[in-house]
Amino acid sequence: MESIQEFILNCREHSAYRYVLSAPVKDAAYEKTVISRIEGIYQCEQYTKTQVFHRNLREDELITYLQEQIGLCFTQVHAWDETWEYALRISKKGKLLYNRTRTRKAPPVRMTHNRKKQYLLEEGTVIPPLVDMGVFTSEGKIIRSHYDKYRQINLWYYKGTYGRSDDRRDPCKSADLCRIRYQYSGVCGSVTYSEKSADSCCKIRCQ
Repeated sequence: MESIQEFILNCREHSAYRYVLSAPVKDAAYEKTVISRIEGIYQCEQYTKTQVFHRNLREDELITYLQEQIGLCFTQVHAWDETWEYALRISKKGKLLYNRTRTRKAPPVRMTHNRKKQYLLEEGTVIPPLVDMGVFTSEGKIIRSHYDKYRQINLWYYKGTYGRSDDRRDPCKSADLCRIRYQYSGVCGSVTYSEKSADSCCKIRCQ
């Protein structure tokens, strides 16, 4: 491989659907960039230590973007098509080190921009306190008009259980969720919350 441009065009000719740019240069804005072909465009995910920034690129924009990033911002790139993995690394002396291997475990092809959010309290599970609050139906499905409430309760539940020895136990038996049920009801004015009433709920509902 004689040049970065040749590498980019080679990946394009073989319809590479995934690129991972890594090994950033000093003072680079991003630590890693992942580019995925989705529905005819390329979604670019740019990672800092704490955040991910997204942008969409057309195919002609992708080539320009890769030209601007490889070598100037990143010194390593991997790309995949259905058969091959293409790797390019730039040494400290500026030498291009190219390798092509048959793909054994290629990254999955993403078909949509929307990733399903993962919640600790998953839809499809019958959780009595959420049924009581009118967030779930008796079959464990989210009532769409209460979706914001569902997200808020998940956040409370996460903060109350994550990192404790019991965080992976059945949410139907979680004392924290019972307390949230009483707290939420208290906020809404339907019942008056107290630790005593919450503990009573836990003994009844969570055993």
